[in-house]
Amino acid sequence: MTRELSISLPDVDFDKPGLSDGGVASARGNLYFLGPDRIAVISPAGEVVRKLPFHKPDPKSIATKIYLAGAMVVVGLNVETKANAPLSRRFLVLDESTGEARGYYQSPSWYDVCLTREQELVFLDPEQNKQKIVTARIW
Repeated sequence: MTRELSISLPDVDFDKPGLSDGGVASARGNLYFLGPDRIAVISPAGEVVRKLPFHKPDPKSIATKIYLAGAMVVVGLNVETKANAPLSRRFLVLDESTGEARGYYQSPSWYDVCLTREQELVFLDPEQNKQKIVTARIW
């Protein structure tokens, strides 16, 4: 760690249970902090660069994780599909500059996703004691 910053993020409440597990750093050095309906982008100097509001396709879903790749931001959402059923995992893909939604994907299983440089989402899907790789192209 080269510097410790103490800045307030009015749109992010880290003490509220069920929300983001923190932030993620971009290749440019900015930090992206996930809130319930927006992402705060913080510069290496600790200044708020911008706020990216986003609209969750399912309003009851909870934003829990954020991923970055290229010019894309992916928000992991936990979605309750039926009462007393296991949660479903969905991924909302946003344009990093504008916050515009570029796609909405459902994972074949609960596993997390990763992104490739070719702007593909990669999921692991267990299948008969093996891991199957499933990709989805972001258009």
